[in-house]
Amino acid sequence: MAKVVRKNKVSKKATAGQKSRGNIFHNVWFWVISVVGVLAVAAAITIPLVIHFNKQDEETETVDYFKKQEEVTFEYATFNGLKNYINQDYLNPQDGKSLYKENIIIFAYDKSTFYPNAEYKDDDDDSTIYNEAHEKLLKRIIDLQKDVNKQNEENKKNGKNIEFKLYLVETSVGSNASIYVDHQFGGIFQDDAATNPVLIYMEKGEHKYEYEEVEGDKNSKITICSSVFDTSIDHINSTFITQFTNYMKFYSNKN
Repeated sequence: MAKVVRKNKVSKKATAGQKSRGNIFHNVWFWVISVVGVLAVAAAITIPLVIHFNKQDEETETVDYFKKQEEVTFEYATFNGLKNYINQDYLNPQDGKSLYKENIIIFAYDKSTFYPNAEYKDDDDDSTIYNEAHEKLLKRIIDLQKDVNKQNEENKKNGKNIEFKLYLVETSVGSNASIYVDHQFGGIFQDDAATNPVLIYMEKGEHKYEYEEVEGDKNSKITICSSVFDTSIDHINSTFITQFTNYMKFYSNKN
């Protein structure tokens, strides 16, 4: 036989005079105060983190010392842009004009591994991020830009339609590191993870790293830029830039 469950009744008299409280979760002020409290806690956690990471980014930001210098104005190019500059058949899609340039000097470098700042020279903690050869190279590339400007002015004065262009390529950006391994640009390295600064010269669409000079009965080959045979930074500083400057004069007089 089914058992009958009887509910206990609460006397109306026992509850007389009591005010109904209602469900706290249906109280508007409860939710307002709760939301404000949650937002306050979130802000207290988030703001310090944002400030910390922004500060960290500022402190670790890589300096591009070529952009920071003020002696000359460097012109930058991308690897893909340079491929268009050395292609006689390529036309600018904007105006249909050729972008081809016969004489292009390229200085490729990785700013994240370029340390010319002598301020770190005597700092024990930061001594590893100063490179004396890099400091000299910065000055030499500035001098090269000055020599290029001077030669172009002289060619213009002499009525010669010969212009040398110096482009800087920052290899940590996009696909620019491909210039290290592209055979059209000399195929200087086997791996595009290379970060060694190099000087490249493109003449009429081809990589040219040496030229022949005739003196009397003697022919001598003179190296003017980096190649698969020589990637030395010291040679850029001590030899290549000086000999390339001489080559600009040689080429301008010859043509």
